[in-house]
Amino acid sequence: LLNMPSFAALQTKLNDAQVKHLADKTFSINSADVDGLFSAAYVDPFGVESNSPSFTCRESDVPEISHDDYAVEGMNIYKVRNIKPDGEGMVTLILELQNG
Repeated sequence: LLNMPSFAALQTKLNDAQVKHLADKTFSINSADVDGLFSAAYVDPFGVESNSPSFTCRESDVPEISHDDYAVEGMNIYKVRNIKPDGEGMVTLILELQNG
């Protein structure tokens, strides 16, 4: 038990593995390339059909992220509308497409 890694170290390894094996997009955020999981789930708020793009990545990859920052992937430019840390080292950025 004395050589057992800390919970934080195990959580970091888990987050790294999640990004390594499941990442499907790389965004440029604050001049850094950030790997993560992109989703554009269907939503129907107030009877208006739409999608809700989001990008989940390691919190440590976007330490200075702020509302209204930009995330760029290819020709798509998104504005960060909401920041949702999960409390375990990952963060989901709620995005709004700016050029589509």
